Order: sequence, then structure tokens, then C-alpha cells
Amino acid sequence: MNVLAHTALARRIAWLILVLACACLGGSASQPASAAPLPPPERVLVYVPLPSNDALDSFVATGLPAYAQVEAKSGTYLLTVTDAAGLRQLTAAGLAPRILDADIAGATYYFAIVPPGRPQPHWLTFGTVLLQDNAQTLIRATPANAAILAEQGVELVQLSPAPIVIQWLQSDQAVVSTTITAGPLVQESHLVWLPLLLLLRNGSATTTADPLVQGMIDQVTTAAVQGYEAQLSGITPIIVEGAAYTLPTRYTDSGAPIQKATQYIGEHLADLGLSVEFHQWNETKPPNVIGQITGETAPGQIFVIGAHLDDMPSGLTAPGADDNASGSAATLVAADILSQYEWGCTLRLAFWTGEEQGLLGSGAYAARAKTNNETIKGYLNLDMLGYNAAPPRNVDLYYQATPSGSEQIADIFMGVVSAYGLNLNPVKYDVATYSTGRRSDNASFWNQGYPAILAIEDYEGRDFTPNYHTTNDTLSTLDMDYLTTIVKASVGTFAHMSGCLLTGALGGGVTAGHDGLAIAGASIAITDTHDLTYSAGTDGAGHFGRTLPAATYDMTTSAYGYLPATVTGVSLPTGGVTQDFVLQAAPPAAPQVSISAAEAPVRLTWTHVPPNMTYTVHRASEPYFTPAPGNQQTSLGVPLTDPIIYDDLTGSGNRFYAVVGNNAAGVGAPPDRVAVFNFTLQPGE
Repeated sequence: MNVLAHTALARRIAWLILVLACACLGGSASQPASAAPLPPPERVLVYVPLPSNDALDSFVATGLPAYAQVEAKSGTYLLTVTDAAGLRQLTAAGLAPRILDADIAGATYYFAIVPPGRPQPHWLTFGTVLLQDNAQTLIRATPANAAILAEQGVELVQLSPAPIVIQWLQSDQAVVSTTITAGPLVQESHLVWLPLLLLLRNGSATTTADPLVQGMIDQVTTAAVQGYEAQLSGITPIIVEGAAYTLPTRYTDSGAPIQKATQYIGEHLADLGLSVEFHQWNETKPPNVIGQITGETAPGQIFVIGAHLDDMPSGLTAPGADDNASGSAATLVAADILSQYEWGCTLRLAFWTGEEQGLLGSGAYAARAKTNNETIKGYLNLDMLGYNAAPPRNVDLYYQATPSGSEQIADIFMGVVSAYGLNLNPVKYDVATYSTGRRSDNASFWNQGYPAILAIEDYEGRDFTPNYHTTNDTLSTLDMDYLTTIVKASVGTFAHMSGCLLTGALGGGVTAGHDGLAIAGASIAITDTHDLTYSAGTDGAGHFGRTLPAATYDMTTSAYGYLPATVTGVSLPTGGVTQDFVLQAAPPAAPQVSISAAEAPVRLTWTHVPPNMTYTVHRASEPYFTPAPGNQQTSLGVPLTDPIIYDDLTGSGNRFYAVVGNNAAGVGAPPDRVAVFNFTLQPGE
């Protein structure tokens, strides 16, 4: 955190002596001081314990900014930056401020978390330990040393460089102790960065399957997911500015490789018709890439789906197939699909850089969004989705009780898996107990009071890639069916959580051209400009109706016995539209008839020829007669057996037959004539 502070060297030294005397740094087990006895320099980093909501109210009343709010096993606390006057305010408010760093000029701070199974670093090699509290260590370190920690598998969250919004505590029970001590890492602490208002948890969401969302889910294929995975992890080349390039790494500070990766993402999103922003959060770092589908009716309501694009380690080769080509591939597939539809709200598809160095890119983006008063209704964060060594096929969903809506996104994800029959086992985890969920870009959105969740492979069940931050994180180690299924669930979740797909009612009637009567059972194929085809059918009254995404369609209607009819460029607005069809009867066809030459019965047999609707059988004693109602023996209509059989049980002597095929309009084809001769009859008999 680069906080503007410039103090005289002598004042810093004097204050540092005071801090050391108070045992305020490192792993001290001392209780926080209740007041600061001497004037500090202009700006210091201060720890403020919050035993209750009353204490939080008192802090808010001071008007001081908060840069982190942490709910730990030992209690909840804030970190603020202030001066001597601010310390006096805190003390006068009945709070117990404690100085963690008396010289913050040019400082950057990180919450550092060591994953299970990883060795503890020698912290003093990398910086100054200011605080250790169960699952995280607060360390002042240079960005270069932070990068080395990340190389060693330490997960970093940089202290917000901008003030955060604040969360009211979930209960007013005072903590037993606010002592800060060094101890083993456990899963019982988390960072909280939430809104400055009291928010209540809502009930679980119910997800009902929608055929339109089913169509989106069905478009997710293993081939598409694996194709993007192969490109991002350096197996197959990407195309950038018309030239092939194979990515050796996507490390944030890799130079040309990460530049090529971000350019590739931007070009792909632009090709889909999205507006693209290269968010330059630091002039020396690669930008975030954000594609936007601007909402047509409520553009200020924003939903974000995304993943970090950068990877580890920092060497020349870093495939990063699981961490995090998997999440980036999922977001690319989502872009391919979501861009085919029209939306009332605004959808953003984000690819973050600087995640491995402390959520830098997403942190800057979320802070800017808050400064600009953007209404981000929810963020679905996808990070490490591809490793699955053994059943069950768990996917971990991390949420926070507030801001309101975070848990509801997790509920929607679980509901999508159930409603659409996806082979996954989603499990919700509250970061109040499971701090893992604080270690990815969703935390940047929580920081600014935006609802968000993290979807990740089974970290809590320890079915987690052993190749984390190594060159062995390759495509061959991933379960592609598992990954594809998570992508399906993610696309479905994002469609449901936004709830703003623009649709309209497309309906009409189908009638026959020759008599104007309704045609039941007609089929209507409705194809949009992306070659997605929907179907409808007419009821007994010849009517059809279908709710579809607002778009432009080509429609083709067909019915048995009729020529198909096509109408192109049917524009479906959100208010709906009616499109009627009049079908013309197809020309009839003459059947090929065979006859069994027996005196009685005579059997006629032929194969049904579409599009005939009926057949009339005629008989006469003279050849080449004209079929007419007076010589008609029978009429046969659909449904018909195949072959069609007619037995003539009457008459004797020479007989001649004609079978006429008739279309829907009653027009007959030229008859097929056959005859039977009774050669046993002698002249004069």
C-alpha cells in the first residue's frame, strides 16, 4: 500500500523507539495498548480491535478510513492509517488502538497465507512481520520479496491501497481475548471487506431449469474448453495480430508473453462483438482485460464473471494449466456463448493480472468501480477448476454472509447443478470458518462491498492439485470432463444470477393455402444469426408459441403433405411478435401398384408415397377408363400402413383398376393402372 506520507527522519526514529518499547511489532503476545502516550509521525498503520458492533459504531463515528477488516479466531479488528489526532479520536471513542508500523512511507503490506502441506517461510528474510493471527501473517515487504514468497507457494492478499467499506459484526458477543500471538496455521480466520451498512442474510435461492439456459449449457463442449486450455498453457499457439505465438508463461512480469496473452484475450473478445477495456492498473504491469456486453434496458446493473490470467512460477516456463488457464478458459467459453444473446443488464467478462502478487489487478479494478459508484450486482470468480484425482466430484463454493447476495450466488450455483442434472457435488463454505475463500480475486470485490463467490476445485477435501505454482501444472494433469462440467455450471449460474436475458413471445398460426383451415402438427424451426435453432409446433387449432431470446430469426415451417415455407429476418422484440404461415399443398405422386391375379379376392398392394394424403381405388370392366366418383371402390387416408393393401372381394371376369394418389388439396396424381384377366372364362359361356 503506497500511502502518501512524508515525515522527518528524526520523528520516525523517535516513534519507532516508542513502538518497540510497547512491543507492538512481530509476534508479540502483548495486549494492545489503550492509548498512544507520545505524538506519532504524520501517518502510522494502526490496529483497532472490535469486540462488538458498538465498538464498530464508535470507529465509524471517528470518520477514519479502514483498509482491512479481519474476523479472526481471536476477534475482529480493523486496520487504519492515521496520525496523532486520529489516535486521540480513537482513544476518546473508547477504543484501544495499537500501532503496527510507525513508518509507512513507501510501504506495501500483504496478508500472507501458507497452504496446508507447505513449509513455513523464514518471514524475516522477506520483510517485517507486523502481526500473526492464526491463518494469516501481516508482513511489510517489497513487491520483489512478495513475488519470491509467491514463488514458494505462499498466497498473498495485498492490503487495499484505498479505503474499504465496512461490515457490521454478525453478533454482538465480545471476543474472549484480543491478544495477538504467533501460532500454527488453522482454518479459522478470514479477512472481511464489506459494506458500511447492516445487511441480513436472505434465504436460499431456488433454481428452476430454463430451456433457454439449457441451450447455453449444451453449447459448452470439452473440445472448446480443452482448445482454450491448450492455447493458454502453451501446447498450441494463439493467434495475436494475425500471427501464431506459443505462450511459454503468463507470469505477470514476464514481458512479451503476458503482453501477448492479454492482447489475444482482447482480440478474441472484440471479435465476438464485445467492447473491450485494457485496464492499466499499473503503468509497469500488464493490464486487466475486460469485455463488456452492454445492457439494453438496465445498463447500470452489472454482473461480472472472470478469472485471473496470470500464473506462476516466474521462470521461463509456466504452463499454469490449472492455475489458472482453467478459469480463463471457462471465461472464454462463457464469452463465446453469452455474446450470442441480448441482455437487459450489463455483463462483463474479466481476465485479471497481478493476482499471484496479491490480487493487484482485481483489487485496483474493484476499487475503481466503487469510486465510480458502479452497481456490481455479483461477481462469479473462477480459479483452479480442473484437478480431480478421485471421487466425489466436489467443487468448493466460498461465500461471505455479507454483502447481501454472496451466499445467494452460491445457492444459485448449487441449484443449477441440481436443476440441470450436472455431475458435480458443489459444497458451500463460509469464509468465517474457511479462510481459503479469501485468497482469490473475489476478495477484491468483497473488499468493496460487492457480492461475490469463489468456485474452485476441492481444496477443503484435499483433492487439490499437487502441482500448484510449479512447471508440472500441465494440461495432462487435469480431468477434462470434470472441468467441462464446472464450466457448464458456471455458464448456467451466470445466466441465472443475472436474470436479465431479454426474451419475447414469438407466436402465430399455420393454415392451408387451398382452404384456409388450420394445420395441426406443423413444425417450426427458428434459427438465429448465430445458427442456434429452436423448435415449436402447432396445436390442434394450428397455433404455435415460444418464448425466445430477443433476436433476429429465420423461420421455416413444415407439415406433412405441404411444401415448407421460410420467412427470414423476423425481428423478435421484448414485447413479442406474431408470424403466421400459409402452406401450399405439395404435388401428389402416383403410387406403383402390384396386383394379385386371382378371381376373388383381387389384392392390390403399393407403397405409400409422400406427400399423398389419401388414395382412391377405382374399378372398371374396360381398360383406360377415367377414374370418377361413379367407379370409386374406396378411399384410404392417413394414417396408412406401409405397404398399403386393398382386397376387392366382389366382381368376376376381366377387371381393370386405377389407384390415384391425392394431396392435401384433394388434387390427384395421374393414376397407376393395373388389370386382372379371367382366362378360365370361355366365349359363349
